[in-house]
Amino acid sequence: MLDLKNKNTLVVGLARSGVAAANFLLDQGASVRVTDLRSGEQLEEYISRLEGQVNFTLGKHRQSDFLEVDLIVLSPGVPTDIGPLQVARQAGIQVIGEIEFASHFLTGKVVGVTGANGKTTTTALIGEMHRRAGHNVEVSWNSG
Repeated sequence: MLDLKNKNTLVVGLARSGVAAANFLLDQGASVRVTDLRSGEQLEEYISRLEGQVNFTLGKHRQSDFLEVDLIVLSPGVPTDIGPLQVARQAGIQVIGEIEFASHFLTGKVVGVTGANGKTTTTALIGEMHRRAGHNVEVSWNSG
């Protein structure tokens, strides 16, 4: 498990999963900054869902935000090869996607489904197979 207490963290990309990542980081005692290329006006709905003190850089990415942290958490859809991330990696800063980040805090067994098409159907099918086999299962996905 990652120790996040008093760590400086950056969430890149705010939408739904970025809000969840930021709130989780706050719950773990981390200092949280969020950066997103969209404006505060465009992100107003998501900003209102944050549950603590968060610093923002909106409408652009500042290189300094990527270099003044201990951990960077990437939201799905954020390109992994953008310039500020490349510089952060070269500086030795840990960059991790949200799914991998979450895996550090999960207990039990996990089945992950990836790909371009059919994920929702496949996920539902896997869940039903486990239920019928008598397993205690939780099915979750980012659908819609």
